[in-house]
Parts: sequence; C-alpha cells; structure tokens
Amino acid sequence: MDAEKEVKKLIKNINVGVSKLTLEKFNKVVSNAIAKHSDKSEYEISESLKIVSKYYSLPEDVIMSKARGRVYIAKMLLFKILNHSLGISAQRIAKYFKRYPNSITHALQRFDKLNPEKKPRDKKVYDDFLEIQKRIKLFINEDNA
Repeated sequence: MDAEKEVKKLIKNINVGVSKLTLEKFNKVVSNAIAKHSDKSEYEISESLKIVSKYYSLPEDVIMSKARGRVYIAKMLLFKILNHSLGISAQRIAKYFKRYPNSITHALQRFDKLNPEKKPRDKKVYDDFLEIQKRIKLFINEDNA
C-alpha cells in the first residue's frame, strides 16, 4: 500500500472514531495511543506512577520529589515494580524521575532487604507491593487488550 492510500485510510478511520466518541474522549484515546507506542516504558512509568499515587493518596508531584518518609516507601515500591515486574532498567527509571541510577538501585536493594516474616511493618510494605503490582499488571493487560 502506498503512502497516499495509507493516509486516506487513516483519515477515514479518524472520521469513524470522531463520529463514535466525543471529541474529548477521542483526543484522550489518540493521546494515550501515541504515548503508548512512542515510548512504551515512559507510558508504563507514568501510568504506574498514577496508580501508586492513588493507592497512597499522594499527589504525583510529591512522589516525583525528593521527599522521604511515607513517600519513600511509595517510591521504593514503584521502582521495584517498574524494574522487577515490568523490566524497566534502573537507568531509565532514574532518567524519568530525574535521579541518579544509584538512588534507584539503593531503593531496590532496600526493598530486597525487607523481612516480612519477622517485621510487621515490612509485611505491610510487602502486602502493599503485591496489591499495587496486581493493579499495575491488570491496568497494563487491559490496555494491551
């Protein structure tokens, strides 16, 4: 198929999409599709950030900041899920969050040192990890369907 035919087919499909959805919904669908296909890892990071933010009732910009405490636990779990479950490198995560890769690696190592069998606080953190991981995987699987 030559380029002109592809463009005509694309325009036809856009017209069908616009006629079936509100313009706002159509824009959102197109924006998500472009983001998803242009840099999959960035899309997954951004959507995972939203899920963690909602789970902990923290604004996304707070998770993106250098804040500590409860925020650090949210970041640690997010980094672990992105790295371990989604296969995104520590370097890529560091670039997105504007951190040094060593900061990400430290958070990953700290997660690995959790002892949920002996420490109730670690068990709560690990249970949160499992729940957030489940939500992120469910979202990504729905999105890829």
